Amino acid sequence: MFDMIVKTDLDRAASFVDALIAGVNARPMREVAGHAATEVVQDHFHKLSAERHRPGVDFDFWSMAADATDFDVSDDGVIITVDAIGVAQRRYGGEIKAVNSSHLWIPVHPDAVGHTPGDFIDDLFTIISPLTNKGVAIHQDWDEVYFALVKSVTQDADPSVDPDDRAILDAVTSAQLEYLTQEVLN
Repeated sequence: MFDMIVKTDLDRAASFVDALIAGVNARPMREVAGHAATEVVQDHFHKLSAERHRPGVDFDFWSMAADATDFDVSDDGVIITVDAIGVAQRRYGGEIKAVNSSHLWIPVHPDAVGHTPGDFIDDLFTIISPLTNKGVAIHQDWDEVYFALVKSVTQDADPSVDPDDRAILDAVTSAQLEYLTQEVLN
């Protein structure tokens, strides 16, 4: 029979584990988490852009949202911020009311999509029902409805605006593990 004794230095191992645990809460680890999580959110918005962007419309809402995504390090983690008008409206839904105008002008004709009524200012005339207070804006040359006019609309909440929680967790965990490995090896 052959016995082998392996002695471990528990004090050294404990100090290494303590250093790893302290590293997880350190600012650099939170910055690594912020970069990884932000990238997942931006990639998700780019995916939404590819799925939802309408051809012929210059304004690409979801790409703009991706560009407006950033993070700040907090005391106990990171805060991902999307500084773009309309993202929260799409995510949580709710009522949209006309501001600085009597009605919302909703494009209903393909030529009106991506445009404002001002782009057709000399070519549109409006008809508004006194009973419903709804109306239409008709192009005078083609007798086609370009915009529907309403006082407000209610947008449904769209939870698909949020990226998958698991994707964020996986990206953050992977990035932090890579960071820790580099710190330990160097």
